[in-house]
Formats: sequence, C-alpha cells, structure tokens
Amino acid sequence: MSNTVKIGIGELAVGKGRECIKTSGVGSCVVIALYDPDVKVGGLAHAMLPTNKISGDKETKNKSVHLEKTAKYVDEAIRELILTVEKKGGKRERLSAKLVGGAQMTPLFGGLKESIGVENVREARKQLKAYAIPLVNEDTGGSIGKLIEFYSDSGLLKITSMI
Repeated sequence: MSNTVKIGIGELAVGKGRECIKTSGVGSCVVIALYDPDVKVGGLAHAMLPTNKISGDKETKNKSVHLEKTAKYVDEAIRELILTVEKKGGKRERLSAKLVGGAQMTPLFGGLKESIGVENVREARKQLKAYAIPLVNEDTGGSIGKLIEFYSDSGLLKITSMI
C-alpha cells in the first residue's frame, strides 16, 4: 500500500518509491509532473499563475518561504520541483514531464484574447524547454476541472475529469 499526500494550489510534493501525490480542482491552473524512472522519484506541482511578474506578488521572493508553498507560479514551481527531485536522488538529465490543466473555466471578458490557462501551459512548456526536460504527455485545455493522482513508483499520472 502506498502513502498518499494531498497538495493544494501553490504547493508541490515529491515522493520516492510507493507514494501517491494527489491534487484536485485543476482548471486553469497547471499541474506539472516530473519523474526519474531510474530511482523511481518524482513529484507534482500545482501552479496557479504563469510568473511572479504578472501578479506583482512579492510573497514568494522571500527566501524564508517554505518550499511546499513556492509552487504558486509556473516558472518558480518547475525550478523548485526540479531541485526537490534532485534532493531525493533524481537527476535532471533523466527527468521527463507531463502537464495537466490550463482549461478555460470562464468566458473571456474585457477583450482578453487568451485565458490564464493558455498562459500557464505556454509558460510550463517554455520552462521545460529551458531546462531541457522532455514533455512526454499532456492533457491541457478544455473547460473541465480535473483530479490528478501521481504514483512515484511508476510515474503513472491518473486523471479524472470532474463534470
């Protein structure tokens, strides 16, 4: 039987061996999964916004912020997820990524051309490319929320639509 860890928006968790990491309410947010199959270590980050620059929020620039709360922004979430996987024995060159989310949950207002979900997915792809981590699968876009389960012993990502 595996241990189960639940994360919320703006949080991340990394497991090694028989761990299950769950998150729910994935709509316009993006969930990034990273996995190293050689040591069976991987994790999830549930990010809400593309970058810290968009919101002007200074909270995560404080170096004393706990690691598990540094996943509010896609760019910071991916960086911290990589570092945390490496601390558990993973190697960046062996990592692969999966993305879920980026849905348009509400109609666009005020002449907006793209939803925050589209921006989140774009930023995640950009960051993964910058870190040379291959994106092996994704379930992005749409208009339905999702529940995610990640299994660190296999890298399996189970996605349940919430309609």
